[in-house]
Amino acid sequence: MSRTCRERVDAYIKENYAAQPEFLWQRDPDSCIYRRFDNRKWFAVIMVIDRKKLGLPGEGRVEILNVKLTDVLTAELVAQQEGFFKAYHMARGSWITVLLDGSVEAETIFPLIGESFDVTAPKPKKRRK
Repeated sequence: MSRTCRERVDAYIKENYAAQPEFLWQRDPDSCIYRRFDNRKWFAVIMVIDRKKLGLPGEGRVEILNVKLTDVLTAELVAQQEGFFKAYHMARGSWITVLLDGSVEAETIFPLIGESFDVTAPKPKKRRK
């Protein structure tokens, strides 16, 4: 039996970043976040939302992944590709939404997770003179 895109993303995050999903919303038990261990910042969010919230045709819900990219321009360019959107339910600047319905290959998503992990790293402290 093959794994879903969400299952592959979840396994990738656990294996590469030692982050466990946190299910924060009682009203939305299928949605979760992943945090960095050092500063507790979110670097990935998986949600289950109505298709219409992304302007997708049809009824029902779809699984999505939100990740943060290096800058707004990169996020704008990525969001123009099929299966990608400006972030749903996050600061729309440098966050993007990726469909986890198979329209975007997991291998395409993995580097974006890595970038999000790096972008949310603690800032180096300035040394006093």
